[in-house]
Amino acid sequence: MASDLSRALRAEERRVWRGLIRVLSHETGNSLGPIQATAEALQQGLGHGDSRLAEGLALIERRTRGVASFIRRYAELARLPAPVLEPVLLSPLLAPSPVATCGAMVRPRAFRSTSSSCQ
Repeated sequence: MASDLSRALRAEERRVWRGLIRVLSHETGNSLGPIQATAEALQQGLGHGDSRLAEGLALIERRTRGVASFIRRYAELARLPAPVLEPVLLSPLLAPSPVATCGAMVRPRAFRSTSSSCQ
């Protein structure tokens, strides 16, 4: 009973987070789109003597593209398919490893044991 309730609560929480991500993505896109378009249009209309203004507009354009890209990638998390659960054989995962048991196999160069028994 408690497990069913926990499962239902987690499903509802995921649904709410997905909705929030979609709303945030939509609203930030609504704000960033006009800023980016304006910066691009102003850059195209500049003369050669306006280098500071051109640099500022280029910065605005780059930053809005970066934020928009981040939001787009983050929003993809809301569209991930539900996981497909299937049985997994655990014995290979639980088998002793040479590193964990200080075995005679060659260790990676970056590995430094903190255990005095493996020295």
